[in-house]
Amino acid sequence: MQAGTILHKLLQQGNRSSSQWWSMLGLLTGLLLLGVSILAYLNFNQLQRQQLSDNNLADYLVISKQVQDSLLTQKAAFKFTGSDIAQIKTQPFIEDVGEIRSCNQPVYLTVAGLLETFIFFESAPDAFLGEMGPSWHWTPDSSYIPVLLSNDLLQLYNFGFAPSQGLPQISEKTLNSFPLQLTVGQQKYQARIIGVSDRITSVLVPWTFTEHINQEGAFSFDPQPSRLILKVKNTSDPALLRFLEQAHYNTNQNPLQSGKLNLLIKGAVIGMNAFGLLVLLLSFLVLSMYARLSISRKQGEIVLLNELGYSPRSIRSLFFRDYRNKIIVCAIVAIAMASIVQYLLMAKVGQWMQISLTAMPAAIACSAIAGIALLMLALQHRSIKGQIR
Repeated sequence: MQAGTILHKLLQQGNRSSSQWWSMLGLLTGLLLLGVSILAYLNFNQLQRQQLSDNNLADYLVISKQVQDSLLTQKAAFKFTGSDIAQIKTQPFIEDVGEIRSCNQPVYLTVAGLLETFIFFESAPDAFLGEMGPSWHWTPDSSYIPVLLSNDLLQLYNFGFAPSQGLPQISEKTLNSFPLQLTVGQQKYQARIIGVSDRITSVLVPWTFTEHINQEGAFSFDPQPSRLILKVKNTSDPALLRFLEQAHYNTNQNPLQSGKLNLLIKGAVIGMNAFGLLVLLLSFLVLSMYARLSISRKQGEIVLLNELGYSPRSIRSLFFRDYRNKIIVCAIVAIAMASIVQYLLMAKVGQWMQISLTAMPAAIACSAIAGIALLMLALQHRSIKGQIR
C-alpha cells in the first residue's frame, strides 16, 4: 500500500492541480444542473397531474365560432353542423366532443325580495360535468330544478351587478339557501343552485330539463349547437392551438394560456438540461485531455516502471485512481444536493402551495447523476487504457 502511494505521488508530481480543480468544479456544476433540471421537470409534471385530478379543468375547452360582421344576419353561420362536429372528432388531440344545448324559451327568474330578471339556460352532457352527485337529476315529477352556476358569473354578480343595484353579495355556501322561481313560457318551476363550476361559463341545468322545454315550447327548436365542449389530451399541444386558429374558433383562454405557460416552463427546463449536459461534456473533455497530457509527460516514468516489472494494468490503475476519486466525489456531492433540493420542495413549497409532492423525482435525478458518473468513469478508464498498454 505504501509503495503504491509513493508511485502515485511520483506519477502525479509536476501536474498542475488548479486545472484539475477547475475541471472538478465544471463536473459538479454540470451534474447539479442536470439533476436540478430533472427535478424541476418531474415535479412540474407531478404538480400538473395533481391539479388536473383536483379540478379536472385544464383538459376541457369550450369553443364557438367567431362572430363576423358580414354574417350577423345569418344565425346558422354561427352554429356547428354535423360535418363540423365530425371533423373535430377526427382530430388526434381530441378525446371527446359534447354539445352545449341552449333553452329555446325565454326564462324569467324571480328571487324573492332580491331580484327579478330574464335569464338563460344551457345544458351539457353529464359526462363533461364531472361528478355531480344525485342532486343533479330532473324529471317532470321533480320538486325543483338543480342549477349549476358559473363561478365567473357569480363573481360578476358580486363585484359588478350587486354593488350597482344595492343588492347583497352572495357566497358559494349560501347560494343554495335562496329560493328561485322560474317562469318558462306558461309554466312555473322552483329551482335551487346546487354549486358553482369553472368548466363552462354559463347557467347550467340538467340535460333532461332543456330537452323537455325545447320539445314542449312554442318556439321552433334548432338542434344545431352554438357551442361545443371538447375533452382534449393536452391543452399545450401545438397542433390543437393551430387547429383552433385555422378553424377560426373562439375558446376560453385560461386553459390555453396555462398550456402555453407549460410549454414555456418545459422549454426552459429542457434548455437548462441541455446547458448542464454541455457544461458536463466540456468539463469531462478537459479532464480527459488533462489525463492524456499527464500520461504523455510521464512516459519516462511509465517505461521505467515497466522495466522494473510493473504490469500495464497496475500502472493504469495508478493513473485512473485519481480521476475516479474526483468523479465519485462530484457525483456524491451532486446527489446529496439534489436530495436536499427535493426535500425543501416537499417540505416548504408543497406546504406553501398545499400540494403533496413525492420523493420519486429525487430518486430519478440521483439515478441519472449516478448513471452519468459511471459512464464517465468507463470512458475515462477506456481512454487511459488506450494510452498505457
